[in-house]
Amino acid sequence: MKIKFTPLLFFILLFPALLFQSCRKIDLERVAAVETGTAEVSSNSSVKLTGVIIDAGEPNDMIGYGFVYSTNPTPTNADREVVTGNSSATGAYQSTITNLAPGTWYFRAYANTSSNGFAYGKVMTFTITQQAAVELYYGTGVADDIAGFDFPGPYMPLLYFDKADLQPYIGFMVVSFSFFPGSVNPESFSIYLEQTTFYEQNVTSPIAGSWNEIQLNQPFIINDANLYAGYWVYNQPFNSLPCGIDAGPAYNGFGNLIFYDGALYSSGINANWCIKLKIANMKGEQIEISLDASSPPPIDKDKPRVSHANKSVLPLIYSQSKNANQ
Repeated sequence: MKIKFTPLLFFILLFPALLFQSCRKIDLERVAAVETGTAEVSSNSSVKLTGVIIDAGEPNDMIGYGFVYSTNPTPTNADREVVTGNSSATGAYQSTITNLAPGTWYFRAYANTSSNGFAYGKVMTFTITQQAAVELYYGTGVADDIAGFDFPGPYMPLLYFDKADLQPYIGFMVVSFSFFPGSVNPESFSIYLEQTTFYEQNVTSPIAGSWNEIQLNQPFIINDANLYAGYWVYNQPFNSLPCGIDAGPAYNGFGNLIFYDGALYSSGINANWCIKLKIANMKGEQIEISLDASSPPPIDKDKPRVSHANKSVLPLIYSQSKNANQ
């Protein structure tokens, strides 16, 4: 028997299928979403990035959030990544990145979930500029005279850098130490650096009457602590003048300290030691650290200097001679 399909019969046969389809359960899944914020370049090699988590996705699904950055125009987690947190809360967050090479950098915020992987915000840019030598020097930075003390030593001309002045350079490394010896025979010298740890290195074959730049055998990493930089003077004969100084005036308690016989002194010299540190970030760009002489000399502060010594204001006997080379 042939069955004739009328429109009504067709609808009757199709209706159960339509009813079944219309009752199918639809699962909704929350997907994480982030928004890239701003970039604030705070020094010649660091930047503060901001972002916002708009939606954290499914509860307890967040693995981490932060920023990806690169010199490539489309940074992903395959490039450099800084993880800021891993909570499932929404809201703003930020991270600071240091030791960046000069150039244009691309970055964007991200959220990473176990269900859907990485979600990215819009790509933004910032620029790190190549900066010439930066001088934060004590005094003029030019040798003007030489001085010595009326005892054989050993003693150490010493500079003090407050940790507040070093904030832009945390993570940088000291790569060389320069000083200006007035005489080198029979004197001998070794350089000294101290923060939470100390570093010493003997100086071989120094040249009198000129700047001597000593490359460090191993980098000294600057951290968030006060920095002391000086050099030991050994075997100074009477009336010898082994220590280079500038024309002054002294940055008292910062540029003219001396360590002797287990104690720290203000030297009594109204000038600053000819000592310079060259520092470099992890990419190798070098700058020079000193204190800007255009600002007034800071007041000698009542604070510890070398960690294993107590500060004293007792001046020591010294002599000077206007015969230093420039």
